[in-house]
Amino acid sequence: MLNESDFDGAPKEISHEFLRSVGLHVHGPNWRYQKAMSIVSSDKARHAIELGPIIWLIVDHFRPVRESYRARLVRDRMANVAGAVALHRDALMRLKVEARLLAGLSCKEVAARSHLETELVQDYHDIFFDVKDRLGCISWIMQHIAASESQPRDHLRRTLYRHAFQGGPAVCEYWIDHLDRFGDEHDLSTAQGRAAEGLELCVLGEQLWDDPSSLRALVHLLDLARPAVPLPNTIEGMVSRRVGQVFLSRLAGEADAASPVKAAPSGKDRVVA
Repeated sequence: MLNESDFDGAPKEISHEFLRSVGLHVHGPNWRYQKAMSIVSSDKARHAIELGPIIWLIVDHFRPVRESYRARLVRDRMANVAGAVALHRDALMRLKVEARLLAGLSCKEVAARSHLETELVQDYHDIFFDVKDRLGCISWIMQHIAASESQPRDHLRRTLYRHAFQGGPAVCEYWIDHLDRFGDEHDLSTAQGRAAEGLELCVLGEQLWDDPSSLRALVHLLDLARPAVPLPNTIEGMVSRRVGQVFLSRLAGEADAASPVKAAPSGKDRVVA
């Protein structure tokens, strides 16, 4: 139980807006959850910081706050913290919700497409994935989400989020339509099977950049195949194009000239530098 000395009503010297700005910059989209967990673990909260009701609701979920303080700290804000935590632990649903938020959909639209309650999606956003007014900050999205080095390597997550962010809702839904079948055997004689295989190859291609030996081998093979052409300044660009050619060639070779592969929908005008 948190002590009374932690809530002495001292004047707030650090506003919630400033706290959010710093939290997003340092910790990324789940800054509120991280701040709440630091309070839970230390059993302390600084008086001079206006933490806001969401953080206190998270704290209260894990370590109940005295009832006499709740009205002042939480005010009239309600949040389904238990539901948001459960959603965060559901790996597949979490991917779908976060990808749709990155694609620029509102919480109401995300809820409708994910068959969830709008309030739950809003609570999840506020607790774990505070991105709605940051989608124009490309470097922040790449640093904390699409290419974050602070999280465990998850190539599917990285690839999906980058495509959703860059391509918008249409591209995001194209990926999500195939997520439930990732890892299955695909019938390459059908357009749907080839499309699903193509997306999985995109994820495999992402893994190449984390495997130095595979990357060196690709560069070496490319160098041998085209000795008269010097490698460009950006080796990564050349290797990426070559990998794409190999993938497409393999798919074309295994398909039996059935219906053509359905092209992925074009993205909206959001370009990542």
